[in-house]
Amino acid sequence: MPCLRTSRRRETSRVSPSPMKRVLVVEDHPEIRALLIQLLQEAGYTVTDAWAFVEAKAKLEADRFDLLIADVLIPGGGLGTDLAEIAAARHMKYLLVTGHPAEIRVLDERKEPYIAKPFRAAEFFERIDRLWDGD
Repeated sequence: MPCLRTSRRRETSRVSPSPMKRVLVVEDHPEIRALLIQLLQEAGYTVTDAWAFVEAKAKLEADRFDLLIADVLIPGGGLGTDLAEIAAARHMKYLLVTGHPAEIRVLDERKEPYIAKPFRAAEFFERIDRLWDGD
């Protein structure tokens, strides 16, 4: 069951990022991962994806991304918050994604950038825009 509310029509007018920004999307639910990839690519981002912690960690360490978007609870021996720490140490922006109330409370307490599922595409891009505005 997808946790992202969107429609086929564009909810927000997106301007392509400049220059082409690279995003790593880490999500273990294939439908949600595919939808996030589609939204980001349509907005002009270059997207790489991973479904598990070990795969995502290897990609983060082997390549350079401008943004990490990671579900908090992922399989493979770690959490999205662990990936966020790696990204931050490499001076990358990150956005965590969760639908679990306990995780939301922890992210709020830690003042981590996150978006709660379910969310609309417009809200997703507003959160990303806030990250770029912090440059």
